[in-house]
Amino acid sequence: MTEQLTFPDPGENIGGGARATDPQTSVDASKLNGVRNGTTRVEIGWEFYHSPSGLTAEEALHNTGRTRGWQRVSDLKVWGFLETTGETRPGVTGAQMEVLRMTDEGRAAWRNRFSA
Repeated sequence: MTEQLTFPDPGENIGGGARATDPQTSVDASKLNGVRNGTTRVEIGWEFYHSPSGLTAEEALHNTGRTRGWQRVSDLKVWGFLETTGETRPGVTGAQMEVLRMTDEGRAAWRNRFSA
């Protein structure tokens, strides 16, 4: 039996959206940012969805045209949508970065939630 993943809904405290040092307005706003179309998480998720062999977080962000968003990649990993492949690749600084791919459960949930 495979685990069925669910997406956090807007209004659900999903964490990861604000730091402890952020003002209360940022904390409140982060609780409204579930996984919905047009968000950084969804843009990054699509990159992993269309790259079954995997990407580094840096590659995924580059493909979306973003330079920031590492935490959104971490969110998808913590929620079970992404997993490590066991491979690494050098990033732009030369440091090795883990390669991530969307899990089978993540792909099914993604397809069901965002495909027309």
